[in-house]
Amino acid sequence: MAFFEDLGKKLTKVGEAAAEKTKEVAEFTKVNAKILDVQNKLDKAYIEVGKKYLELHPANDEEDMKAVVDAVYGLEDQLKELQKQLQDLKGTVKCDGCGAECDADATFCSKCGAELKKEEIIVDGEAVDVEEAEVEVAPEDIEETVE
Repeated sequence: MAFFEDLGKKLTKVGEAAAEKTKEVAEFTKVNAKILDVQNKLDKAYIEVGKKYLELHPANDEEDMKAVVDAVYGLEDQLKELQKQLQDLKGTVKCDGCGAECDADATFCSKCGAELKKEEIIVDGEAVDVEEAEVEVAPEDIEETVE
């Protein structure tokens, strides 16, 4: 009977691992779909910018371009955020030198050898690596929950 109990436990673990992998794949797919959607919107915005520019170029009236250009910048920011979210899910970072995706723990790019930037936060006016930052929490900042 112990054999069947062990087998049952192992099958449960395999099933849980498969469920977790399915969740990860679904999340990757969801973020990739959002990236494609934003990319399509960005492409349409670029086309609109071109059309507006051609219409307005003889008059060189840039105020009419502001809304379209702002929309393009907004979509570009949204696209960068979604790409960053996907990289976080994958555990990768983008090399500023060549654009390759590298392991987030790597110090140098495996493709071009450039040093990879680490995320930094500002603490007391100085840039500190996110991984090295020490966070102090005052007791009064902690809320007690009673269950």
